[in-house]
Amino acid sequence: MLYFIYLILIFFILFDYKKNKNIFSPVKVFNFIWLITLLLYSFKLSYVQRNLSLSTECIFLIIILSYDIFYFIFEKFKFRNIKFKLFTSKYKISTKIKMVNLFFILLFLIECIYCKGFPLLFSFTKGNNNYLNYGIPSLHGFLNCIAICMGSYYLFKKDPRKYIYIIFALLTLSRQVFMSFIVEGIVYYFFTKLRANHQNNIDDISVRQVLGKSILKFFILFVVLIILFSVVGNFRSGSNTMKIVFRPLPNFEKLPTSIMWIYSYMTFSLSNFDKLVSMTSGFVNYGASTLNFFLPTVIINSFNLTPNWNENYLVQSNFNVSTAFPEIYLDFGVLGLILFSIFISYFGNKLYRNLKKDLSDKNILMFAVYIHNIIFIFFVNMFLYIPIFFQFIFIPLIFREEDSFGKD
Repeated sequence: MLYFIYLILIFFILFDYKKNKNIFSPVKVFNFIWLITLLLYSFKLSYVQRNLSLSTECIFLIIILSYDIFYFIFEKFKFRNIKFKLFTSKYKISTKIKMVNLFFILLFLIECIYCKGFPLLFSFTKGNNNYLNYGIPSLHGFLNCIAICMGSYYLFKKDPRKYIYIIFALLTLSRQVFMSFIVEGIVYYFFTKLRANHQNNIDDISVRQVLGKSILKFFILFVVLIILFSVVGNFRSGSNTMKIVFRPLPNFEKLPTSIMWIYSYMTFSLSNFDKLVSMTSGFVNYGASTLNFFLPTVIINSFNLTPNWNENYLVQSNFNVSTAFPEIYLDFGVLGLILFSIFISYFGNKLYRNLKKDLSDKNILMFAVYIHNIIFIFFVNMFLYIPIFFQFIFIPLIFREEDSFGKD
């Protein structure tokens, strides 16, 4: 079955390539990510991994087919835009960005005072505080949202304000913030280069045409990102701890910890989901799992929203992610996964169409968030993660002028 899934993934990548060369088309990204993840999993470098069950493989096949088939169906239809007005703003985009930067600094200072420091400082002091229990509930998620969005906006600009968000990620030891605004920043940079070159037909543009010699720079950035990811991981948890958690097979005991970090994050989530499928057929929490994942901590604690079924399905307690699907599977079963796949397929198709019409900062950033979510779909459901999801509200509020409200 797994080999058949490989063929399906390759088929849709090539089929989409015939239609357009753009590496960031939703179909290419979705299928490529699953192809790489499943191939890496097949290497089985750790005792934590086992052969995926037939049920799990069938579920992945259903998800892939639902996303791809409906994406191409949606391409054949024109859907009427739903027009609505979020609010009336008298400020220009540049003014709103300045206000956001100042607001972010103020909120972060308040959080530091409330928590009596920040995670990087806690790492050098003895005490109960660390990066796991840091932050004011819900406020910290909002800060992460702003940091990711504005960090990606500034990342490749010659603007010193980007260091506000880089320093925030360093002080909070947040690999997730770093990874997110780098991924979103690369997508944003790619399409702003297209805009600068007046290349509006984004379907026919390849990476080499846009980036040229900059491809080498991005490859170096990718290598640095992997090194940084492992260095921060070793700093927070320790390299010896990582080796114990990874449980490498005899032939892979001497793997560098940097490889262990990346490989485990790429594949152990599949092991978790596979174990979950073996334990239940889903449809047991009726929305509680998704709400716990999606709603702010303050609301969850206030209403005590506890799932009915909460057994531990993690194959390794240190790796508590299980792809994008466990919450939806537990709440609504396989049918929920099909509907979710169709929804994100439609959403991706809609955002990509908007991008074809207008390479504005708003459209590019919205699409960058979507691509970010698809890239990390093997890891966790970013569509239901508040700091990421809120960007879909935050971006139109900040990057849309007053006279364009309701006209998209």
